[in-house]
Amino acid sequence: MVLAQDYVNRFRAERRLVRFVESADIRPRGIYVAPDNAKLAEATDIALTTLSSEERFLLSAHYLDGCTLAEIGRMLSLHESTISRRLEKITAALRKKILRGLRDAGSGRREAEEMLEVDVRDITLNIRERLTQERQGESI
Repeated sequence: MVLAQDYVNRFRAERRLVRFVESADIRPRGIYVAPDNAKLAEATDIALTTLSSEERFLLSAHYLDGCTLAEIGRMLSLHESTISRRLEKITAALRKKILRGLRDAGSGRREAEEMLEVDVRDITLNIRERLTQERQGESI
C-alpha cells in the first residue's frame, strides 16, 4: 500500500494537470463522434482573441512548452499556487467562451459539449499556431 501511494505521489509530481487516463493513452469506450473542425476552429479562434497576453503566455508556457508551475512562477515572480489558480480560471473561462461560440454557430448545447469531450488527439486544430499568431498580431 505504501509503495503504491509512493508511486502515485511521484506520478503526480512529474505530471502537470494531466489525468492518469490521458497519460496512459487509454481512450474512453463509447460512440466515437467526429468533431466539426470548422465550427470548433472558429469558436476557438474567437475565444483565443479575447485572452490577454499574460493569459496566452500562461497557457502556452504550461500546456505547450511544458514548463512547470514552479518555473512559470519564477519567471513571473509569483507562487506556483497562484499560477495554478490562474490557469484553472483561464481554462474554465476559455471553455465557456468556446461553448458559447459553438452555440452561436448553430450547435445545440449537447452537441457543443460533446465537441469539447472528444479526445484531443482526434482534433486537427493547431493551438500552438493560433496562440503564436495572436502574439505576433499583438506585437506588430
